[in-house]
Amino acid sequence: MGTNSAIARGVAGIGLTWGLLWAVLIIVVAAIVGVVDPDSIDQGESGFELARMVGPVGLAAGLIFAAVLTLLPRGASPLGTGPVRATLLGALVAALIPPITGAQPSQIIVLGVLGAISGPASVAVMRRWVGRNTGRVAPS
Repeated sequence: MGTNSAIARGVAGIGLTWGLLWAVLIIVVAAIVGVVDPDSIDQGESGFELARMVGPVGLAAGLIFAAVLTLLPRGASPLGTGPVRATLLGALVAALIPPITGAQPSQIIVLGVLGAISGPASVAVMRRWVGRNTGRVAPS
């Protein structure tokens, strides 16, 4: 397959990783809140309802994150993106979503944290996938 299709698969994979990770994290957080303070959860705020809203936002943020990774200087591999850089870039991309979409400013912190978790996680998943499918060690 050509380079463009490999890039498209990588971008889609990162986007899906972010969307899935955000949905799972919101389900876990909602479950914890439901145990600790069940009165704070209103109708329609179950983990699965929230995941249906947050998952697509995570997908969009992941696609943007992956697109930014593809804009790295020629010869620089997204697989070589260090954890600190991936964390900062992930937090920045995710924190930009509320101002762009007109969402509540308070969501900047929550989405920034989700991006800071998702950035290095998606780069680690990508490294592992490349290592398994090519038989060689991906750069760390």
